[in-house]
Amino acid sequence: MMPMLDGSMDWLSILDADPDRAEARYRDLRRQLVRFLEWRNCPDPEDAAQEALARGFKRIAGGTDTSVSGVRSYFFGIAKNLVKEGWKPRREELLDPTGWEQAVSPERHVEQVEARLALVQYLRRLNRSERTLLVRYYTEDRTVLCHELGVTPANLRVTVHRIRRKIDDVRRADTTNGRGSASG
Repeated sequence: MMPMLDGSMDWLSILDADPDRAEARYRDLRRQLVRFLEWRNCPDPEDAAQEALARGFKRIAGGTDTSVSGVRSYFFGIAKNLVKEGWKPRREELLDPTGWEQAVSPERHVEQVEARLALVQYLRRLNRSERTLLVRYYTEDRTVLCHELGVTPANLRVTVHRIRRKIDDVRRADTTNGRGSASG
């Protein structure tokens, strides 16, 4: 099951009530939006798809009703409008940090959801003991964990480092094979 961090599950539940199906539908929707935007000769289809998802989730969270056209059609309508607008990726600008809000932007939220989905997929590839140790290492008192496992802090760090390297090797292999994420 996917982790529920800062309400991200609520955003995916728009696509399906079941977390695994919602995850699959999100990935499928994103892939289809990228293909649609490529077909429409959008200069940066990946970023435009990201923008369409961010705008859609933001509007739906704000109360927009998608019951007539359906959620999928709603996102494609946004993507179509992005093409009509001649959407281009935002230019990088120097920002004054004093004006920043503490709230997460919809674009950043979409990126965080995708990162969590990828992390869950990579964690699923570990065996149960590795997965448990990795989670406990980052969520529990490490001194107590060392005592419980009968290892030194250095040994624990090395073990966790090896598990993280294993995840990183899988991630790199997926990227090299053109998958871009942990999904199959």
